[in-house]
Amino acid sequence: MFTEAILLLGSNLDEKSNIIKKAISLIKKKYEVNKISSEYSSEPWGFKSKNNFINVAIKLLCEDSANELLEYILKIENDLGRTRNASEKYSDRNIDIDIMLFGNALIETDTLVIPHSKLLERRFCLLPMVEIASYTIIPNTRLTLSQALSKCKDKGEVLPI
Repeated sequence: MFTEAILLLGSNLDEKSNIIKKAISLIKKKYEVNKISSEYSSEPWGFKSKNNFINVAIKLLCEDSANELLEYILKIENDLGRTRNASEKYSDRNIDIDIMLFGNALIETDTLVIPHSKLLERRFCLLPMVEIASYTIIPNTRLTLSQALSKCKDKGEVLPI
């Protein structure tokens, strides 16, 4: 059985666009990616940095569990040189891949929360997702991604590149 998942990829260091393309290429080695959003530029959320982010949403079909998908994307992040700073919740990063939605799943564990816990608060997440899946309903909200974007209180500038 296949589950439709939506991931958000982001980068604000090095060759941002290229590293996102490399990550998507690695994801495609294991999963069928059916849609890729445009690239969007936004200021960092939750911390200060002189480096803006590029974000891209992708929609894929997945036969694995959400935890297996998470393991695979963490391996991709590691392979692409992602370093995590345990003392800082938010920081600059060369690649970040988050599972935003996984079918209709509601998951809350120590390592994985789906839908993503900050999805409704972040314009930079919602805008690329709306581009590829505007009518997808966010589990447990009764809102489509488009409706969630229209209700989002985040006024941060998110621009297509």
